[in-house]
Amino acid sequence: MEKAFIYSAEYFNGTSWVEVGRMNIGQILTVRKYATTGGNLSNDWEGKENSVFPRRLDAVIKQNEVRQVVGGSLPISIDAGANN
Repeated sequence: MEKAFIYSAEYFNGTSWVEVGRMNIGQILTVRKYATTGGNLSNDWEGKENSVFPRRLDAVIKQNEVRQVVGGSLPISIDAGANN
């Protein structure tokens, strides 16, 4: 999951709000299913990344990023409309 936030700082000058600063924050949360225990589903997942940093996210699904999560060497097929 990727989320992009823009935080801005504003002040009221007596008549209107004026933006004085802005920062792009990107949050990435990546998990991988590694087992099927048949019991507690929370034990079947491994956290790969949970980070929030000043950055811009493009929200585009890339094969190399998917490969980092799933591993292996089988072909990865991304739907033609996924990145529209």
